[in-house]
Amino acid sequence: MIGLRGDLDELVAQVRRRAEQRALGLEASTEANAEEILEEAAERAEAVRAMIQEEGRQAAEEACRQCLAVADLERRRRRLEAREARLSRVWAAARDRLLELAEDGIDPGTLARLARHAAGELGADEVVVRLDDASLEGVTEEDVAGWADQDGPTLRLDREPLPRRHGVVTQAGRASVDATFEGRLAQARERLRAEIDALLTDAEPTGDGDDGS
Repeated sequence: MIGLRGDLDELVAQVRRRAEQRALGLEASTEANAEEILEEAAERAEAVRAMIQEEGRQAAEEACRQCLAVADLERRRRRLEAREARLSRVWAAARDRLLELAEDGIDPGTLARLARHAAGELGADEVVVRLDDASLEGVTEEDVAGWADQDGPTLRLDREPLPRRHGVVTQAGRASVDATFEGRLAQARERLRAEIDALLTDAEPTGDGDDGS
């Protein structure tokens, strides 16, 4: 009996040792796996942090670009408003001065030059000339006929005065050319506006006085 019990105790001890060894092995394996998982988690966290940081940098750069674009548009808007305000003042003063000059009728020599130029643009053999009321009082049909160029179209006066304009309008059939002070001033304004737009597009201002009044 004693021998059998000794063998049984030894067997139990061996089983216990093996169980402990297996437990230690599992523990070591679990720790290794845990370390590996932690390392992978740390790498993923670093990758996510770097990605978020890069996205933040790009978002900040884009926001900065948008802010600069908005600021540039606002600057251009202010420049255009300032330009329009200056042009409006210039043209208002020019219109008032022209109307003042035309109030008692335009000089016949000026009317003749306007009529010849406007008639030449129509390309017709005979052109009807209309004048504003004040100018009409100072010329006759013979005067207007004498304004014609030697090789230009015949000029004929229309006794019906122009409404609300001052200067000359020439007509040939349905075609007409506006050579009134108001019409020529409007044409000059559009030409100058186009030239200024081209300058503003091609070059930036060099000083701070561009938005003055």
